[in-house]
Amino acid sequence: MIGSVGAPQTSLNPYLQSASLNSARAGGVFAPSALGVEPAQQAQGNGAGRGLLDQTGNTRKVEGGSSAAKAGPQTDLTPEEEAEVERLKKREEEVKAHEAAHAAAGGGVTGGISYSYTTGPDNKEYITDGEIQINTSAGGSDPASVIAKMEAVIRSAYAPADPSSKDRQVAAQAQQILAAAELQAKEQKSAEGEADTSGDAVAQEGGLSSILSQAIKAYEAPTTDRRQADFSI
Repeated sequence: MIGSVGAPQTSLNPYLQSASLNSARAGGVFAPSALGVEPAQQAQGNGAGRGLLDQTGNTRKVEGGSSAAKAGPQTDLTPEEEAEVERLKKREEEVKAHEAAHAAAGGGVTGGISYSYTTGPDNKEYITDGEIQINTSAGGSDPASVIAKMEAVIRSAYAPADPSSKDRQVAAQAQQILAAAELQAKEQKSAEGEADTSGDAVAQEGGLSSILSQAIKAYEAPTTDRRQADFSI
């Protein structure tokens, strides 16, 4: 399902490498994948691909598609089988809505969606699981870009109405990285402010020295009536 997605690092680079959102029974979850691997390549790398059966013999994973496009011959169903078909139809709607929510909220950090299918009693195949690729690499050490990326990851993780425990786990890890990036941004801003304050102090000191120098020269200059301080503050 999901491995370690990384812990906050002071360098903020790299943060997360890559992950995928997977619609499990409780909702979509993130699962790790190699950076730069396309969804189709990732499915093949996991031993899943078009037309491949799983250990149960009736569920397979393919890229895209829907149950309507994969209908088999219609058969007469018992009441129990009809109930199972209705359950599969409902599950398909849930998975598709779940993955669509991830994709819409993720924006530029999400990729293509792949689905897993289960053959129902009516010999039709129904979507029962889904996975969407998400790019969570920092892409640099700039805190602002990391903050924006992690905010998108968090939005995508929490987008479905029923985020799974894995969704929440990855969102929490992204939140830690976000906090680290915000801290670094704050430290950088503070350092820049100290540099500006130091420059202002030097300039102010130079101005006071100039005024004092003018006062000394005016006091030491000879005059017949009075000593004049030819300076202004």
